[in-house]
Amino acid sequence: MKLTLSIVNNEDARLLLDALSKKGHHAMLLNAIGGVLQENKAIILAGVAENALNEVLALIKDICPTRVQYTNFRPPVMEPGEIFAPEPAKKEEAGAVVYVLDVAQFHQF
Repeated sequence: MKLTLSIVNNEDARLLLDALSKKGHHAMLLNAIGGVLQENKAIILAGVAENALNEVLALIKDICPTRVQYTNFRPPVMEPGEIFAPEPAKKEEAGAVVYVLDVAQFHQF
């Protein structure tokens, strides 16, 4: 058995949970804040049988696409009268970061 720990965008989390549930996988949603921009993210934990791991990874890849964001940088320290016209910087953000962990034991009571 494997445990997938997926860090995804909040807007994709509910869709991913629903898709995992429809395929018979049990998953748990945790909220988190992190990254350089301190953005809200979702962490989805799912216990997966080894023979279903590729199916789950394909679901995550399909539902959580890479996104492009544009951000403005803070202006540098400037002298009075100087003009700073920032251009938005293009940033590609992964749709999901997935860790796959081995499960030594699993108990359900």
